[in-house]
Amino acid sequence: MKCDILFLALIGLCSCACTHDNKAVDIDSNSADDLNKLETVAEKASKLGLSSEVYSRMPEKVRRQREASIKLANYVELKGRTFYLTISKQKAEALGVTGEQYDVVVKDLNATNIAIREAMENGDTLDLSGAIEELRKTISELK
Repeated sequence: MKCDILFLALIGLCSCACTHDNKAVDIDSNSADDLNKLETVAEKASKLGLSSEVYSRMPEKVRRQREASIKLANYVELKGRTFYLTISKQKAEALGVTGEQYDVVVKDLNATNIAIREAMENGDTLDLSGAIEELRKTISELK
């Protein structure tokens, strides 16, 4: 079940960009600049953990939300069985994350937390120990 919850968290943070209503971001102030300076589609796709083909078909707005999700993943914490974002919207904006992008990530974390609560109510046993470390490891492999 730990893998299922980690999968939900990763989907919520990394793949939430799969909706066309989302926007832009990066992981530290240098990452956005670095991403914009990359020359090839393959390099840009790699930074986002995507194939060149998927990257090329993905709308720019979706790419930007994916970047924002990856950036904000550094600020996700787990307290008990609840995931929290530990950076304010204002500080996230200073990192290049728009308010709208921030709200999308918060919404996705809330959906993950609801899924955890529902699983617990259904009697599932969840082992979330190491979930944050796995999330950060996965994100770092995208860089």
